[in-house]
Amino acid sequence: MATIKPIEQKSVHHIQSGQVIGDGLTSVVKELVENSFDASATSIEIRFKNYALKHWTSKLTSYDDLDSVKTFGFRGEALSSLCALADLQITTATSEEAPKGTRLEFETSGKLKSRSVAAAQRGTTVLVENIFKTLPVRRSELERNIKREYTKVLG
Repeated sequence: MATIKPIEQKSVHHIQSGQVIGDGLTSVVKELVENSFDASATSIEIRFKNYALKHWTSKLTSYDDLDSVKTFGFRGEALSSLCALADLQITTATSEEAPKGTRLEFETSGKLKSRSVAAAQRGTTVLVENIFKTLPVRRSELERNIKREYTKVLG
């Protein structure tokens, strides 16, 4: 009979991250939009490489809808999960700092890999690339169904 032993921490992080970002591209966009709301963003722009429709969200239909948005809670788990499943980079600048800001790059574990000075407008930009790079089967599924996934995000 096999001995029961703990799963190594890196594997646990990957497994849990796959649960948070469970619905493919839709989950990634949802988590980033919710983080934007929690940060009191006044403007949210989502761009897709090879697909470009600005200012789309299922949460708002007009500017007045911002008054009814409530907090979505602590979003750190989502950002950590994105680190485990993709390349994550954040560039941010306050009004006082712009046009100079800070670029943060993260390791797969969610730990800060590097911090550098970067050209930036006031606000925060989150760049998520190579989604599901650590889960080859999910990556292949996303690539096979990219048009359907993109349509779900817009729906």
